[in-house]
Amino acid sequence: MLSIPLTAILAGAALGQNDDDDSAISNQLVLNVYIDEGGRALINGYIDDPGSLAFLNSSEYTYEEDSRQLYAITSSLTSKIKDNWILNFESDGSYGECQIMFYLPANAKLKGIKCSTGLENLIYVADDRDSVIAEVQGYDIINPAVDIEYILQLSELPAAESGIAAGNATVTSDDVRYPYKAIAMVILLAIGSGILIFFLRSRSISKMPAEHMTFCMSLKHPVQQDRTLPPQLEMPMPIRWR
Repeated sequence: MLSIPLTAILAGAALGQNDDDDSAISNQLVLNVYIDEGGRALINGYIDDPGSLAFLNSSEYTYEEDSRQLYAITSSLTSKIKDNWILNFESDGSYGECQIMFYLPANAKLKGIKCSTGLENLIYVADDRDSVIAEVQGYDIINPAVDIEYILQLSELPAAESGIAAGNATVTSDDVRYPYKAIAMVILLAIGSGILIFFLRSRSISKMPAEHMTFCMSLKHPVQQDRTLPPQLEMPMPIRWR
């Protein structure tokens, strides 16, 4: 007689355990996190309880109850110490499936990544090379947490300037020839200026009035005075009176 109630109790316990497993499996955290160069994050994805994300308290977000879809914009995930950026993501809850895709700027260089127990990560570059992706995934996770440390390379500078800023610049043959090119350019400019000045002076002399030119020539070559005595005039013939 006791076998029936005992069987019922065991069956009920099994059903209750299945219900708990189903609820744990249905509780998912699936997010895409896009980080720009200023550390601002755009987040979209799915979560059952947005209250488990503490950073939403200081963020702008919308949550759709029916679809469990989350949209958020926040600067609370990142911080900066000198040149080092630190991304810190935490969630208080248990998830049957946890998958988070972090999209970092294309010029990001990862220095390290730490994940809580049960989470695995994979780092790679997007196919279009517009971002560096850190993929974090795990199952049956409690209180997932991810810390990513990275720096932004100086991609906005030319390659040579970027190398100099990083302290590993290499001098090329073009860089060696550059001073000689500059000297040659200065010499050519000087020659051109001299030719232009000579041409302008020649034109000004050609347009000078004849009287002024004669005067200038006389200053250069003064006329020598003739010191010989003037010719003696002949005396008129005497008039004879009749």
